[in-house]
Amino acid sequence: ELLAWYFNLVGDEAIVNDRWGEGSDIGFRTPEYSSGLKASERPWAEVRGLGRSFGLNRNEKLEAYMSPADLIHFFVKAVANGGGITINVGPQADGQIPLLQQERLIQLGEWLRVNGEAIYGSTAWKRSGEEKDVELQRIDPSINFNWVRNKPGKSIKEDHFTATWTGFIQPRFSEEYLFEGQADDGMRVWIDGRLLINQWAKSGDAADGNVMESDASAGAVGKIRLQAGGKYPIQIDYFETIQNASIQLFWSSKSQAREPVPPSRLYVSPETDAENGLNAVYRSKAEYVCYTQNRDRLYVTILEWPGAVLELPLAFSSSDLTISLLGRPGTLAYTAKDGVLRIDLHHIYHNDLPCEYAWTLKIEGLDLQRDFN
Repeated sequence: ELLAWYFNLVGDEAIVNDRWGEGSDIGFRTPEYSSGLKASERPWAEVRGLGRSFGLNRNEKLEAYMSPADLIHFFVKAVANGGGITINVGPQADGQIPLLQQERLIQLGEWLRVNGEAIYGSTAWKRSGEEKDVELQRIDPSINFNWVRNKPGKSIKEDHFTATWTGFIQPRFSEEYLFEGQADDGMRVWIDGRLLINQWAKSGDAADGNVMESDASAGAVGKIRLQAGGKYPIQIDYFETIQNASIQLFWSSKSQAREPVPPSRLYVSPETDAENGLNAVYRSKAEYVCYTQNRDRLYVTILEWPGAVLELPLAFSSSDLTISLLGRPGTLAYTAKDGVLRIDLHHIYHNDLPCEYAWTLKIEGLDLQRDFN
């Protein structure tokens, strides 16, 4: 009755999100603290704070806040996928918005003043952008992570990433050890060449919203006999699909109380003076350009300046294009051959760029229906 009253009162402009009612899944989809949705048939908006909190959190560290580039890139990716963002800001007791949050909103507004025609009134194109493989290597002290919906590292996505840890494990006692893995979403563990834990099945998608949903991690166990002081090769594989992300590796034996395997028992190599911890490699995809369309124009927002030439895998039959950089007068030279559009940027220097953090090319002269069906 409440929904009927609302729709009857407001009419075609009424909006309902997927948080209304117990177990409801209607209206706008509203994922929280994710890497965004892909190709949703329903309207959607990513919901998050500029930091990792809704409202004012005086204990939040500076590194928890989105940088200007983070915010602008996140916004552009959402729009390119047919969505938007709902940004939460936390006013203080006197109603003032903290200066850092003000600054981020001002920086987004300054960027939109130059690039707004690629955003306002635009729609998603047939594909949202172009991706590349990214990799992060580091040494992790142990396998005891609860990222929730955070990134494991700066260059890696919050969702759809993998990790592999390799190194050596050294037990204290000559006994049979029970290893227990808990992961959201999946993990495998090899010790001394034996697959002990194989929790690799993908679970179904959960609801998009509510970052505080209960932990969905699952566990698996395996046993192996180890000798005290020996260094045994260990490998852990992990994958994350969407929403919350976590992984833990526990061990226990007759003499060893159950605990996460501590850093003091893990080594990056078998040498006697080896550093504690495990070699970690994280991998995911990362967009380097995003597409939107506005009427008969295609917009290409560049998230990483490519240097002298931007190459795009675009095959089309149109022979007379006009390509320009928003905020900068003039047109850009290009060539098109073998399904690749090459745009000449060699004469644009850093001081010539009309804005910071991301830059938009406007391509006119394409038949977006004929050329790309």
